[in-house]
Amino acid sequence: MPDLTPSNGNSPTNANNNSQLSDLNKIKTYGLTGPISLAYPRPEELKLTEQLDMVLHNNDMYETHEEMTKRMDVLRKVVQLVDIWVKEMAVAKNIPETSNIGAKVYTFGSYRLGINAKGADIDTLCVVPRHIDRNDFFGSFMDILRREPGIKDMRSIMDAFVPVIKMTFDGIEIDMLFARLALTEVEDTQDLRDDNILKNLDQKCVRSLNGCRVTDEILHLVSNIESFRMTLRAIKLWAKRRGVYSNVLGFLGGVSWAMLVARICQLYPNATPSVLVQKFFFVFSKWKWPQPVLLQQLSVCKMTGTFSFWDPRKNPSDRCHLMPIITPCFPNQNSTYNVTASTRAIMMDEFERGLAISTEILNKKDDWENLFKPYDFFHKYRHFIVVRASSSTAASHLEWYGLIESKLRLMVQKLEANPVIKLAHINTKAYPPRSDSTEQHCTQWFIGLTFSQASVKIDLTYETLYFHDQIRLAVGPKLKEGMNMDVKYLRKKELINYLPDNVLHTESRGIKRKHTDEMNLSDSSSQSTSTTPRPSPKHNISASESRLPPSNNNNNNLSASIISPQVANEQRYMPESKKMRCMTSSKSDSFLLGTDSLPAGKTPQLFNNTNGDGNSDGSGSRNVCYGSHADDDDLLGGVNGSGDDTHARVGLLQKMNAGSTSSCENSNDCYDTIVKSTATTPSHGDNHFNNDNNNNNLSSMDIRAIDSLVSRHNMHAGQSHLQQTTHSVPINKKPIQIVKLSR
Repeated sequence: MPDLTPSNGNSPTNANNNSQLSDLNKIKTYGLTGPISLAYPRPEELKLTEQLDMVLHNNDMYETHEEMTKRMDVLRKVVQLVDIWVKEMAVAKNIPETSNIGAKVYTFGSYRLGINAKGADIDTLCVVPRHIDRNDFFGSFMDILRREPGIKDMRSIMDAFVPVIKMTFDGIEIDMLFARLALTEVEDTQDLRDDNILKNLDQKCVRSLNGCRVTDEILHLVSNIESFRMTLRAIKLWAKRRGVYSNVLGFLGGVSWAMLVARICQLYPNATPSVLVQKFFFVFSKWKWPQPVLLQQLSVCKMTGTFSFWDPRKNPSDRCHLMPIITPCFPNQNSTYNVTASTRAIMMDEFERGLAISTEILNKKDDWENLFKPYDFFHKYRHFIVVRASSSTAASHLEWYGLIESKLRLMVQKLEANPVIKLAHINTKAYPPRSDSTEQHCTQWFIGLTFSQASVKIDLTYETLYFHDQIRLAVGPKLKEGMNMDVKYLRKKELINYLPDNVLHTESRGIKRKHTDEMNLSDSSSQSTSTTPRPSPKHNISASESRLPPSNNNNNNLSASIISPQVANEQRYMPESKKMRCMTSSKSDSFLLGTDSLPAGKTPQLFNNTNGDGNSDGSGSRNVCYGSHADDDDLLGGVNGSGDDTHARVGLLQKMNAGSTSSCENSNDCYDTIVKSTATTPSHGDNHFNNDNNNNNLSSMDIRAIDSLVSRHNMHAGQSHLQQTTHSVPINKKPIQIVKLSR
């Protein structure tokens, strides 16, 4: 029998303490920094977790056993079809028949994480050996899929950032990616987390593999997977209900929310989901964006190849990301590059709301249903822009509305770059037209607007024409007869002409109310005392009512209302200083479109003087000025219609930092302040690591811990392959004022 007597004078008690410290060190290995609290849940917190689980079940965040079985059956059918295809390809390419050349189908996303809800899709990846290429996947494999009777609505998107086949198989939506490994065979035991499989792969294959690699890495970076899963279910339900779940529209997608939840599980490894939800809102409402969120140190790979990864030192565009959340495996990518200033402000406001409600829940003063209350989008705003996509057939509409949706964030970026627009909030839901509409295949998106001035004149011609140009460039020769798109401005009372009655009844309680509604996201105290009169017929307040013409039409037909086609075409790439974007006195109409009302030979320019004396002191009225010397191209990110997000973001950062000591003159200067931290990781003997008995309170200890965490987070990030340099981009915290519009 081995000798169990402690040596070196240590007592059994000290041995137990050493064992506990060893366990603590194991927990500390998750993430860049040590945990904030190691406290175990109390009985009342466990009871709240049971209540949370019941709410999640009632909101269909769990699948039934029958639904889970159906998904597994569908996946088995997909694997069988892939096997048939691989065998046919082996015969066609004279490959000796062997069982080792078969492809392998992996799952990723919510299904792989184990949090798939009712009606959710399945993300799959088809991995094949080197003798099969992407053209085979989108050619012969799709021919096999077309012969399968259970598959409907199948379409391929070959030119996407990540090429994909989308289909519905026995009522379940499936997205299928493709990756070709530089191997002669794909073994059943192939581990996609191995960096060596990336050798000699093209960028599209690397991106396709990244989905599975990130999902698997997340599961390896949390200590309690079940707590992680329940917390993530709750956050996903909250994000969808509050309208902040959409990567393509500038909010966060599923993988980004999963990484944020995983980071919280690293900081509070022993907490129960009810506490983790509250800590989630607390940490990220206090997070110093654009400080990146990292689950582990940035990967360093010595493989040769042209790998594109997130590195603010080398990539100017990475310096202008507003809310970076970095994937944990090589090549590290920012999963939130689509986030705009408006969407970040909206999410931060929602974090604050979530923190307030979840804290009340832990104090037994509120319930979970209030946290998941749907966001009342149409009640919050009085001014909207509607983007409508219509097609003549259902098949063409699937492609058409998907393309327009993928470009809507460009429209939002241009709108928020306008100095008059305070916030451009796009609704993540797409809506059908009214039941009495003559358009059979139509999809509508709505953008709520708030303004920085009490009275404004604003021309949205540039933003509209820019968006039209981006759609035209993206669709190219694929634009078919019957595909149309229009962009219009609406007041709240006009929504009834566009939205189905059930939407207005459930989501828009204030549509028919005559008093002025608040437009502040976080402060409901400001109210307007005047109503908004209907605009005169001369200025119909449309951002653009021009439909996108068929591809065989001349570009001169692309016009905005009030402006003739010739004038619109001349102004497409006109410097912004020569286009109408002027703030006016309160005696003017709400919007002006075009230059019809200008004196002969005059061109309006942006004029920020409020009293005509060169001082922007807020006094006097804003007047329309004429001339041709002002140039705000840098503010708007250029007007060449190139769609360069980098320049647009740089211009936006310039506007947000106006008046500060640090300016963003170009993309290389967006981050001009090096954050240096000398903070040290608190030892496990510190009181707030072992005795956190007030998880439901927002104590100064928590605030200090988060501040220290962010500093240490930055310090550890700098110890990897880059030294992170940041310039904090402030969000204007002043209340968004009521927009008063009068004749």
